[in-house]
Amino acid sequence: MTPLALLIAAAATWTINIGGVQATATYTADVDFHLDKTVVWIPGEEVTATYTAAGGRLRLNLTIPQGVPLVGGRSVSYELELPPGAGNAARLELAPGVELKIYANVKIRAATTAAGAEPTRVEVDVPGTARFKATGAATFNTTFYAVPTVRVELIAPGITVTLVEKELDKRAMEPPVAKSVAYPTPLLAVATSAAVLASLALWRLRKRAVLRG
Repeated sequence: MTPLALLIAAAATWTINIGGVQATATYTADVDFHLDKTVVWIPGEEVTATYTAAGGRLRLNLTIPQGVPLVGGRSVSYELELPPGAGNAARLELAPGVELKIYANVKIRAATTAAGAEPTRVEVDVPGTARFKATGAATFNTTFYAVPTVRVELIAPGITVTLVEKELDKRAMEPPVAKSVAYPTPLLAVATSAAVLASLALWRLRKRAVLRG
């Protein structure tokens, strides 16, 4: 049976103001949430949810304080490739002999609230899986959360100044995801089982006929 699947671009934004350094950080990643089935046939049937994320990018808009020699008051924008669960760094030349070093890493978590299944809420690291037991038709609402850590250093001959070093708060990535599994009526379940049994019986009769022939 084809699983439910979704691949979307989700994003979260932070505003930072530390010691006169103003910055806006936006993290975007492609998140994937799918269930291993679209229909449950009996109450208590297990449904497995799988969470993945890829293609992360962190965009940082930074304003350097006026009091910094040579580069004070400048605004810098940079987009850093930042896969979920990994770290990356970049160096930007602001003036001869003056560089800005940006380092970041990010963790992603997923929180699912279930209606019609147990447990009713789980939170896992991404990549990861969660298992539910559906009591019937069930809906699974999932929100992905990003937790970046950002460090920005100003490097000049003989001196290094840390402008920003902070683990940002856990923030929801928008949009959230909703998926569901269906539960057929008892009559439909019986009819489906009967159809399967009838098809199996017909296959056996044909096989016997071929063997006899």
